[in-house]
Amino acid sequence: MKKFIQLIFFILSVAAAGCATAPEEPPTDQELYDEAKSLQARADYDLAFDKYDELIATYPASLYTQQGMLDVAYLHYQRADYASALDAADRFMQAYPDNDSVAYALYLQGLTHFLEDQNLIDRVGFQDPTERNPESMRQAFFTFKQLAEQYPESKYAEDAVNRMRYLINALSRSEIHIANYYLRRGAPIAAVGRAKQVLDIYRDSTSTEDALTVLVLAYQMMGEEENLQKVYQLLELNFPQSPLLPQNENTDN
Repeated sequence: MKKFIQLIFFILSVAAAGCATAPEEPPTDQELYDEAKSLQARADYDLAFDKYDELIATYPASLYTQQGMLDVAYLHYQRADYASALDAADRFMQAYPDNDSVAYALYLQGLTHFLEDQNLIDRVGFQDPTERNPESMRQAFFTFKQLAEQYPESKYAEDAVNRMRYLINALSRSEIHIANYYLRRGAPIAAVGRAKQVLDIYRDSTSTEDALTVLVLAYQMMGEEENLQKVYQLLELNFPQSPLLPQNENTDN
């Protein structure tokens, strides 16, 4: 009887094992990506980020992972989480430095820096420029510059160059404002440094004459005649009608 009962239990256990559900197959890289995109489209952003993270961790070499990393960067940018957008774009470029989409990652970083500064202007208004840090504008400029130089055939290059033109003028004006502030405070050496930065880094800006004007005033304050004469030569060559030139000082307007 005991052996008979053991046999019954054995048969039942085998039958139960046969009826057990087979373990589910893990989702493929495409399935994870599609689910993340679907969640993103429904504005379930936290769940979308989780699904992108699962995709990246599970399939690090997948083409869907590469696109997913870019989507994560754009999603952060879209939500104005600029620090996270920059980090996500950096991670993509470090992981895939030879990928054709590096141009897009750079463009996204440039836009992120650009919008960081625009948001700052919206929040604080047009205050004294010495109270603002133009670092975001500088970062945007050099990021767009890198994109235009390294990927001139990219579809993002033209817009990057256009934004650079705007940023060159905005940054040079900021430097001139700060230089004039130093002049008013009796700090000509600091003013010279700002003006030279405009001439060296933003030489194609609309503030070239203003930079030379700062140098004239600063060198006059310091009594540096030799440097003053050099600036006069540049003014005469590029802006012969400048009222700061000795020969124009007594000219009637």
